[in-house]
Amino acid sequence: MVEKKILKTAFSKCFTDTGYKKRGQLLYRDGKEVYIAVDLQKSNYDDFYYFNIGFFLKALGNHEYPAANKCHMNYRAENLFPAYQELIYRGLLLSDGTQEWLSDLIVVVKNEIIPALFTCAEINGLRDFLSKGSMNNGLITKEAREFLFKK
Repeated sequence: MVEKKILKTAFSKCFTDTGYKKRGQLLYRDGKEVYIAVDLQKSNYDDFYYFNIGFFLKALGNHEYPAANKCHMNYRAENLFPAYQELIYRGLLLSDGTQEWLSDLIVVVKNEIIPALFTCAEINGLRDFLSKGSMNNGLITKEAREFLFKK
């Protein structure tokens, strides 16, 4: 079993240690061209959290603290990083989770996910991520799609 407070603290710390700011439950990075928003959302149906990631394009508006679900592009981390799908799910379990699974997730967040998100703080990095098919399983507003794919 993993306590909610331990999970949320460990998760927040790995983001704040790399320059993300915390506002309420939201962690965000003010990139050059893109706000990146990250949060944990408690499942209504089971004893685990969802790991949400949003990208708010500054060229399409200004919103200093956009929640992940209010961004131009939003994803569940397991869809954005499918190679880590099982690890993300296990690491965010509460009653059936283990400290080892949470620790393994934190290592991947620090070493793989945060560096990948860092490249998305600029439009060209976001476009590159998109071109690899990494962002096919999420929500992208029509406005953002048109902006990112314009010639």
